[in-house]
Amino acid sequence: MGTALLGGDMRVELRCYGAVRRSVGESSVALELADGATVGDALAALADRADGDLPTGSVVMRERRHLDRGTELADGDVISVTDSPMPEG
Repeated sequence: MGTALLGGDMRVELRCYGAVRRSVGESSVALELADGATVGDALAALADRADGDLPTGSVVMRERRHLDRGTELADGDVISVTDSPMPEG
C-alpha cells in the first residue's frame, strides 16, 4: 500500500478497483490529509499519484454508500474508488 503525505492530521485508505486501480498502479493507497478534507481532496491526491489520469466519473463509496465530492472524511475512513457502480476484485 502506498502512502501520500499531505499535511496530515488524519489518515484515510482508498481501495482502488477497475480502471482506477490500473491508473494508480496499486490496489490500496493510504493518504494523510488535513482535518476537514473532503472526498474531492482525496481524489485530487489520488489523481496526482496517477499523473492526473483517473477515469472520468469515478464512483466513491464508504460502507456501500455513494459519496459526493463534497463529503467530509474522518480519520480512519476506508473508501472504495472505482470506475463502475460496483467494485470489482
